[in-house]
Formats: sequence, structure tokens, C-alpha cells
Amino acid sequence: MSASVVATCVGGLAAFATARLFFRGKGLLQAAVAAPMVISKVILGVSLLVLIVKFGVPRGFTSLIALHALLCLPFGYLVVWARLVTAGRDYEEAALTLGANDLETAFEITIPLLGAALTGSFLLCVTVSFDEFSATQFLVIPQTQTMPIQIYSMIQTGVTPTVNVFATVLTIVTIAIPLIAQLAFGALHRAYLRR
Repeated sequence: MSASVVATCVGGLAAFATARLFFRGKGLLQAAVAAPMVISKVILGVSLLVLIVKFGVPRGFTSLIALHALLCLPFGYLVVWARLVTAGRDYEEAALTLGANDLETAFEITIPLLGAALTGSFLLCVTVSFDEFSATQFLVIPQTQTMPIQIYSMIQTGVTPTVNVFATVLTIVTIAIPLIAQLAFGALHRAYLRR
């Protein structure tokens, strides 16, 4: 969950910067944010392990959050970026024209318009993070085992009913989170249209 919050916040800020601001290196920022989506998860896991060893950071909860936030960042970015690009700037420009400053416009116009995108981004990041195995195996320690790592460890000694239960829970959660989110967003949208 922590990694999903970090990925949604950082991805949302990067999406706002690339969708609303004009600066040099915008293409480079977009490529850097999207890179974890196209680079092998094993390479990312090994690279982050080498980096934290070089700086003397112990493996554990913090490094695991950093890894999962890095892996989820492109998904958090793309959902918010798509909403910003399709929403346009009309409401923000109207608020600025009517005397609101940039901070008021951000908190009273932009963020409420991004509510569904931020929620969807967070849920997508939770799903991606929850299922991650390949990169996680390089940074996990016994105190920070994720469910996929736990299932893999249990399979090494033989398939037991516990493994079946964990695998079933993993599958159900992976399917349920996006499904429930889609149903909730659909219900909210229908309620909004009825008003």
C-alpha cells in the first residue's frame, strides 16, 4: 500500500508537469517514468539491489517500498496523465480568470477533477505491487516477505493446502480489486448522470 501511495503521488506530479507545463527535457522525463514498464523486472531488482548495497542501505521494508514504487510509477503516471490530457484546461483557466491563484486552482479544481484518475491509479498500483514477484525476490528478507514470495517458498517444500489457499486469495484479490473499482466507478458515473 505504501508503494502504491508513493507511486500515485509521484506519478501524479510527473503527469501534471508533463501535461500542463512547458520545459526542456519533458520527453526525457516521460521516457524515464515509462522505463520501468519496459525494462525487465529481474534487471530492475538486481540493479536496485546493487545500488542499495553500494550505498550501504540494508535490505528491508524501505528498499522494498522503493522497488515497488519504481515498478508502479509508470502505471500511476499514465492514468493521471491520460485524464489531464483529455480533461483540457478550461476549468483551470476559468478559475484563474475569476481571480483564483495557482494553489487555489490546484486544490479546488484540478485535484477534484483528478479524483477518479487518482483512485484508479492507486488501485492499479496496488494490483501491480501485490502481484510482483520477479524483482521482489532480490530485496526481500524473512521479515518483509510478500504473498507471492511466501507462496513460492512454500512450494519449494511441497504443495500443501495452505499453498492452495494463498494462491486462491492471491488470484481473488488480483481480480477483485479492479472489478470492484470498475463497478464502483460505473455506479458513481450513473449517479452523477441522473442528477
